[in-house]
Amino acid sequence: MYNLSRSFILKEYKQLPIAVFLIFIVVILFNLILLRYPLTGVLGYEYSALNSLILSMASSLITIIWFKKFNRFSYSFLWMLLVLALTPLVMNIVFSLITEFCSFIDGVLFYITITLPAILVGFSLGIFSVYVAKKFSIILFITFILLIASIPVIEIYFNPQIYFYNPLIGNFPGSIYDEGMVVELKLVLYRLLNSIFFAAIVYMIFKDKKRSHIIRNSSLIILVTAAFFFASPYLGFSTNYSKLSNLLPQKYTTEKFIFHLPSDLSEMESKQILLHSEYYFRWLQNSIKETPSERIEIFLFESNDQKKEYFGSGTADVAKPWLYQVYLSRGSWQSTLKHELGHIFSAEFGSTIFKLSGGLNPFLIEGFATSQDPFRDELHIDYLSSLALFHYKELRINHLLKGFNFFASNSFLTYTYAGSFSKYLINNYSIDNYKKLYSNLDFIKSYGLSSDSLIAEYNFFLESISFEQNEHRFYYYFGRQSITQKTCPRYIGSLLRNGWEQVSKNKPEQAKNYFRSVLNMTPNYSAIVGLSEIFSSQDSVQQSINLISSTVTKFEKTPFYYLLRFRLADLYARHSNSDSASILYEQIKFEKPTIGLDIIALVRLKLLEKDLLRNYLNSNDSAKYAILSDLNRIDYFYPSIPAMITLSNSSGQDYSDFIKQFNKTIFITDFYSAYAVYNLSRYMLLKFDYRNSRKMAALAKRYNEDEHFNLLWQDNFEKADWFYYNADEFLQHFSSKLIE
Repeated sequence: MYNLSRSFILKEYKQLPIAVFLIFIVVILFNLILLRYPLTGVLGYEYSALNSLILSMASSLITIIWFKKFNRFSYSFLWMLLVLALTPLVMNIVFSLITEFCSFIDGVLFYITITLPAILVGFSLGIFSVYVAKKFSIILFITFILLIASIPVIEIYFNPQIYFYNPLIGNFPGSIYDEGMVVELKLVLYRLLNSIFFAAIVYMIFKDKKRSHIIRNSSLIILVTAAFFFASPYLGFSTNYSKLSNLLPQKYTTEKFIFHLPSDLSEMESKQILLHSEYYFRWLQNSIKETPSERIEIFLFESNDQKKEYFGSGTADVAKPWLYQVYLSRGSWQSTLKHELGHIFSAEFGSTIFKLSGGLNPFLIEGFATSQDPFRDELHIDYLSSLALFHYKELRINHLLKGFNFFASNSFLTYTYAGSFSKYLINNYSIDNYKKLYSNLDFIKSYGLSSDSLIAEYNFFLESISFEQNEHRFYYYFGRQSITQKTCPRYIGSLLRNGWEQVSKNKPEQAKNYFRSVLNMTPNYSAIVGLSEIFSSQDSVQQSINLISSTVTKFEKTPFYYLLRFRLADLYARHSNSDSASILYEQIKFEKPTIGLDIIALVRLKLLEKDLLRNYLNSNDSAKYAILSDLNRIDYFYPSIPAMITLSNSSGQDYSDFIKQFNKTIFITDFYSAYAVYNLSRYMLLKFDYRNSRKMAALAKRYNEDEHFNLLWQDNFEKADWFYYNADEFLQHFSSKLIE
C-alpha cells in the first residue's frame, strides 16, 4: 500500500532536489511569455501544442529525478504530475477571466486532447530512460526527445506534406495562414494511440523489471514504433508520394516536368498548366542563369480543401526546393505558379539540406521568389513598396531580416518589401552577388557593404519613384493584421467555416447563429458579409443595409472598409436608392483603392445612368453578360470589358461568340482602354487564341504614361509573344513524346 499521510508526502517533497522546483518555475515563466501574445495567449491550439512540448520534457525530467532519488512510484509523485499538468490550464483560465475567453469549451478540448497526453508521454520516456540506464538517464531522455522530434523533419523532408503528427505536440496542421481549426476525430484518434502506446511502455516496465529483458523490451518498442511510422500514411497521419500520386491520377512527363493532375481536369486546363510551366521555366532560366538539376514535379489539387487534407496548406501554394516539387490548387495556380517555380530555381544556390536561404531566412526565401514574379494584384512590387514606405515608415527591413520577424507583420507587406528589396539587389549588384547572399546571409562577404548601407540605398531608390500618394490604396493593401496579431483567430476561423458551410447547405438560421457568435466577439468582415447575404436572400435588403451601415466605420484603414462600402452601394441600388448608391460609387471611383474596385465602380455608375443597375444586380451571370454586351454594342465602354470576360467564362459563353463582339476598332486613349485590352489578351491566351492575344498585348503597350503599368504590359506581351511562336510546336512535340 502507498503511504497517503500528509506528513509522509511533505517529507518526500522536502527531499526533492531543487531542480524539480526549477522545472516548475520554467514552466510558469514559459506560460507567462505565451500569455503576452494574442495568438498564444488564448486557450486554443497554439497554447496547447506549445505546452504539450514543454510539459512532455518537464514531466520526463521530473520522472527521472524522482525515480533516481526514491526508486519508487508514490502518490506524492502522482500529485506532482497532476499539478504540472494543470498549471498552464489554470494560468490561462485566470488570465482569460481578467481579459477575455475565446471559446472555453474548444480551448479545454484542445488542452485535453493535445496537452494532457504529453504528461504520459513524458512520464513514459523518463521511466524508460531510468529503466534502460539509470546512470545515463538524462542523456537517454535527450536522445529520445531528439529522435521523436526528428520524425516530422524526416516526414516533411522526404514526403510531399507540410503537416505532421507527433507525440511531443500532438499535430502541426501545416500553413499558419489557414485560420480555422478544431479538435478533429483524427487528432483524437492519434492522441488515443499515443496514450495506449506510452501507457503500454509504463506497464511493461513496472510489470517486468528484470534487467535481462531490457533488450527484448527495447526491441519490441522500436519494432512497434517503426511499424506505426510506415503505417501512418494508411491511417491518415502522413502523406507519402504513392498516396498523393493515386489521389492525382493524371500524370504527364516532359523533359523538364512531371505533372500530377486531378482526374477531372479538362484537356484544355491540362495544356494550359503545361504551357505556362514551360514558359516560366525558360523565363526563369534566362533571368537567374540557372537550370534546375532535377525534373520538377507539380502537384495540382482539385480544391483548397483537398490540398489542406493531404498536403497541409489550403490557402497557400507551396514549393519544396529540396524535393523539386510544387504544390498548387486548381483555382490559384495561374497567379502562383511562377512564384513557386522561382523557389525551385533557388535550390541551385540554396544552402543546407533544404536548399534554402542561409539560416532558413524567410525574408530572402520569399523575397527571391517574389522578385521573379513582381506583380501583386497587377501592381508592381516597387510601386507598392514605395507606397508602403511613404505611409508606414516605422517598419524597417533590418527588423524583417532577423529570424522569423517576417511572419509577425502583414504578409502582403512583408512579401512585397522582401521581393522589392531582393529585386533591387539583383538589378543593381547582379544575380551572382545575390546568390552569394542567399546562400550565406552575409552582406559584407556578398556585397562589400553592410545591410544598413544597402537598405539606405534601397530606401532612397523607393523615395525617388514617382507615384500617386494614394492613402486609400495603402490602407487596402497594408491594412490587415497578421495571424499572430489577431485575437482568437483559430476559434473565429472555425465559426466562420461552419457558418459558410450552413449557407452552402441552405440552412440560413444555423448560419446566422455562427456569424452572430463571431460578431459578438469582434467586428469581422466575413461574418458581416455572411449575414448580409442571408438577409438579402430572405428579401430583407433593408436589414442588410442597416447591418453594414452600422458596422462599416469599424473597418476604417483596412481593405474591408472599401469592400463593405461597395457592397452597401450595391444594396442601395437593389433597394431603389440610386442617389445613395451613386454617392458611394463616386467616392470609390475617386479613392481608387484597387484597380478592380475602380473599374467596377465606373461600370456601376454607367449602368445607373442607363437605369440598368438594379436589373443587372438581380440577374444571373448570363443575363449580366447580356446587359454588358449590349452596353458595348455601338461603342466600347472599356471599364466593362474585364467584367464581361469574367461573366463570359463563368456562364459558359462560347469563345467564338464572345470574340465576335470585338470587331470594332479599339482605341487606346487612357488607362481603362489599355487595361481592357490587357485583360482581353490574357483571356485570349487561355483560349489558345495566340494571334489575337499577342495583338492585344501589343495594343496595351500604347498607353505608356505610367512606368509601373508599362512593366505589366511588357510582361504580358513577352508571354503572349512566346506563346504565339512556341505553344503549338511545344504541344505537338509534347504529344508525340509523351512518356506517361
